Order: sequence, then C-alpha cells, then structure tokens
Amino acid sequence: MSNDKELPLEIGNSTKEKTSIQTIEGVLERVAKQDPKAAIEIGEYLAIQQTTHQGPMPSPDDLRQYSLTQSDLPERMMKMAENSQANKAKHHSKILELNDHDRGCHHPGK
Repeated sequence: MSNDKELPLEIGNSTKEKTSIQTIEGVLERVAKQDPKAAIEIGEYLAIQQTTHQGPMPSPDDLRQYSLTQSDLPERMMKMAENSQANKAKHHSKILELNDHDRGCHHPGK
C-alpha cells in the first residue's frame, strides 16, 4: 500500500483515532512488502467502527466508562436526566394551560 492511498472511512478527528489509522496503515504497508496478497486480504477484513448515540443519556458503554471514573456517576446522571424531563413536562403543561386560558378555553375538572 502506498502513502497516497486513503482509507475509505469517515471517522472522528481525535488524535488517538488518527494515530490508530496511521499505525494500521503502517502495519499493512509492512505486510504488503513481504506478502502483497495477505495485505489485500487483511485490508478486506479490516474495519474501523464508529458508533453514534442520540438521546438524553450517554450510551450504555459510555455509562460503564463513567462508572469506572466515579461509581455513582451513572445513577446521578440518570437522576439529572429524569429531573430535566420532569421540569420540561411541567413547563410544557404550564404553557398549554396559559395558551388555553388566553383563548378562553376551560377544561372540566380544573
């Protein structure tokens, strides 16, 4: 493999990730010098995985890592997310109530 050939992958910009790619490319280049066919086969099986997660809480894997830093951190983060959701729901209800009041709507039982 030559240096002008890029890996066809999109990954983050962290220094650690760039260093890992450079290390992998270096290993494949050394293998290619001794056994080009093996380097091609290795390259076909080689994959760099990027995961994404979206939501109010970190992914389960990230939570495990946080717990290694401070054992109660995931529980505290969960409580913070629950409180945030409860406050958001309370504010949303208040906005709806004020909108109804401004329009003259009256709900039975309130």
